[in-house]
Amino acid sequence: MDETYPVAAVAALKASGATGNMVVPFDWGEYVIWHLGPQVKVSIDGRRETLYSDDVRQADIRFRSGGKDWDAALKPADLAMVTRHSPPDKLMRAKADWVLIYEDPVAAVFAREGTELISPRRHEGHEGLQNKAFDALL
Repeated sequence: MDETYPVAAVAALKASGATGNMVVPFDWGEYVIWHLGPQVKVSIDGRRETLYSDDVRQADIRFRSGGKDWDAALKPADLAMVTRHSPPDKLMRAKADWVLIYEDPVAAVFAREGTELISPRRHEGHEGLQNKAFDALL
């Protein structure tokens, strides 16, 4: 299961007390809701046909593929969790207003610069996070 789902990334976010709106790959939406909801709201999950508009579904497809207007899905988001080495992983690393806060072989997590998850804790330090990349940014 650790290779299919973002187990370690979700555990680190849970330990950090993360809250907000998060862009996630479709396949991870329900997993994230189960472990981080209701404090973290996801961009899409398995209820896509019944809960999400066609615009949201199209934004998800563009984000996952890295196509034209790929970053439209980020507008309402505070966080983004992406599959490592995917098109959005590469594109997110180049976005000046987003900070990589966690990565492992399965997932990378980015936070919008200036969000509560980044700014206050960057100077205070934070105990309990298990990833050195995450710890170094807090």
